[in-house]
Amino acid sequence: MKLRWMILTVASMALPAAAEASPGSCFLGVDGHVYLDGPCNIDSYKDGSFSIGAGEKMRSRYFAYVNIDPDTKKADASWNGVAGENHAHDPLGTLTRTGGCWNNARAKVCAWKPGSRPATF
Repeated sequence: MKLRWMILTVASMALPAAAEASPGSCFLGVDGHVYLDGPCNIDSYKDGSFSIGAGEKMRSRYFAYVNIDPDTKKADASWNGVAGENHAHDPLGTLTRTGGCWNNARAKVCAWKPGSRPATF
């Protein structure tokens, strides 16, 4: 029991605490395919990092995590893959921000608060 508690404690220290979890509008495109485009759960963290489609209340089949480096203003991202697995193990690479989206040649991950999604992005 003590070992289990220690493992859970160490694992929870590696994850940032969610500052805000809320519904919003999301987009996830990978390798030319759209996997998420519409309402979803957005978890925002104090350092600007966020996830889309994850969470307990409004979990989507596909989800992604964007971890922002405050020094470089770039982000590393991962998602749960084409098979829609239960963990974000597939890396999307380094992304840069354009408006509400983070993207590179392979992927685009976007998150907007309700009512703020632009007509084109």
